[in-house]
Amino acid sequence: MHLHEVGSLAKQAPVDIAFVTMKSYDTEWITQLIKPYLAPAGYVVSLQNCINEERIANIVGWGRTLGCIASRISVELFEPGKIRRQAPKGAASHTVFRVGEVHGLPPSVPSASPNCWAWSTAPR
Repeated sequence: MHLHEVGSLAKQAPVDIAFVTMKSYDTEWITQLIKPYLAPAGYVVSLQNCINEERIANIVGWGRTLGCIASRISVELFEPGKIRRQAPKGAASHTVFRVGEVHGLPPSVPSASPNCWAWSTAPR
């Protein structure tokens, strides 16, 4: 989702899960932007190349913050909103993708089809 499209969220159901996939220095302002659109039991998932969960939790609270580890996922953002996988699926013997509550307890993520949005910055 691009920054200019955020206003359209006011006309939609609240966001159950918001993925933050941008540079660390953009974490706080994008979390502030996301917060009003989160469902009451919504989560913000940090899917970044750094540990930013504390920055997110300072804005939305630890109970609404999930961490995510993704390794060996090689992708390229080749135009706004379009990514291309650079490695074939299953190519690596050790691919990791785990989402979880930061303090080790299992999250109570909604089991219904969630309304998910991902925020990322355009290539610079």
